[in-house]
Amino acid sequence: MSEATPPTSQAEWLPRRAPHARVFFDSVRKTHALLDPERVIFLSPSARAIIELCDGTRTTHEIIARLRERFPNAPLEADVPPTLASLHARSALDYSTLAPSAVVTERERDGAHGSRLSPPLAMTAELTYRCPLRCGYCSNPTDLDSFSDALSLDQWRAIIDQAADAGVLQCSFSGGEPLLFDPQPRAEGDPLAALIERARSRGMYTNLITSAFALDEARIERLAHAGLEHVQISVQHTDSTIADALGGAKGAHAQKLSAARAVTARGMALSINVVLHRETVAHTSALIELAESLGAARIELASVQSHGWAMKNRAALLPTRAQSESASRAARAARARLGSKMRVVYVVPDYFADRPKPCMDGWGRKFLTVTPDGRLLPCPGAHALPLAFDRVPGERTIEELWRESASFEAFRGTAWMPEPCASCDERDRDFGGCRCQAFALTGDAARADPACAKSPDHAIVLRAREESEREAPLIELRRYHRSR
Repeated sequence: MSEATPPTSQAEWLPRRAPHARVFFDSVRKTHALLDPERVIFLSPSARAIIELCDGTRTTHEIIARLRERFPNAPLEADVPPTLASLHARSALDYSTLAPSAVVTERERDGAHGSRLSPPLAMTAELTYRCPLRCGYCSNPTDLDSFSDALSLDQWRAIIDQAADAGVLQCSFSGGEPLLFDPQPRAEGDPLAALIERARSRGMYTNLITSAFALDEARIERLAHAGLEHVQISVQHTDSTIADALGGAKGAHAQKLSAARAVTARGMALSINVVLHRETVAHTSALIELAESLGAARIELASVQSHGWAMKNRAALLPTRAQSESASRAARAARARLGSKMRVVYVVPDYFADRPKPCMDGWGRKFLTVTPDGRLLPCPGAHALPLAFDRVPGERTIEELWRESASFEAFRGTAWMPEPCASCDERDRDFGGCRCQAFALTGDAARADPACAKSPDHAIVLRAREESEREAPLIELRRYHRSR
């Protein structure tokens, strides 16, 4: 039996919850949730009861027998097998996932509560913008000198506590390079480990987004001991020479591979993150194979999005349509081959689609970001927009700012939309697209995302497509950032 394919008959099947997933009671939403890398699945009572019995030692019949003790009148023979069978699709178990009927998704929860705003689901804590790499598509601000590492360790602890109180279930430590986080006054021990321990103590699923340039076995052990559950390592290319040139740091690629192997050896979940652009898109299959060889639980292939540093380098980064279509085919083939052995996440490039993606699943609907100086943002790229962002910790809590701040309300929902978005039948699905991209391309964050074929500014994207067929210039590397 293939590991990626569930058995035709469940008689001998021993379903087991994935090793990197755990069930947590969300006291804010008053429901149980399954947490795993980059995902939250809300569980109905029946789904929770089923998944807690999936430990790899019970057959379907044995699970039904155990449930019969608790639910003597339930139609378990009819309900449990299809639930277990459908577990395969989303990898909530070893090679399976939760049945859609047994899961309360965030969007369904929104609908059940009418127009009531849901609590935030995930927070990215950008601890510092200092980084040993200089990638020309970096998501950090282009005006790096406007930001400093202004928050103390105690302030970050307070931010984590406020986020947990607001309902955040996923906490990602990012940067720059979060391994370089060194707050003033200097704290004893490992300050990153201290923050991971705090987030884990509040029940959050803990993620580290890193270049891995300074991630050795000793540091991995400290962070794992503190409660780190998932490590995302960025990879620039499969060829070490090209990878080091793209990142602007000699020896970085070899260190990344060494760190990735140490992460999986320690038993933590590993993701490989790749930005697909003109230099990497032709190597999509090879990048997937590299992630597979490292024992990664998932690989995220994110097509470069043109704002910030990537906008500066758009002519050098934007692939051709043929290259993008080839990458899409490679990702689909890998998904079919790997099943749930490794999740393959492929983000379609905006410039070669007729409709924009629902960026961050809608402005201020699920995600928030905190910058190194405490600015509270709806997404990591929002720092570029002409909005006044509140700072945390401050007089108002994260929960209050999530509900009431002008910056989060600016593009939340659909009331802000001009035409053609206002009357578009997709407005509740794509939420007008990316506000950062709209601002980068038109100078107006409230305009329709030019990636949409209905946008009056779509010609900007069409011209960029034409330019992508020309010879690419050299990539301008990100500047170093050393300010404290």
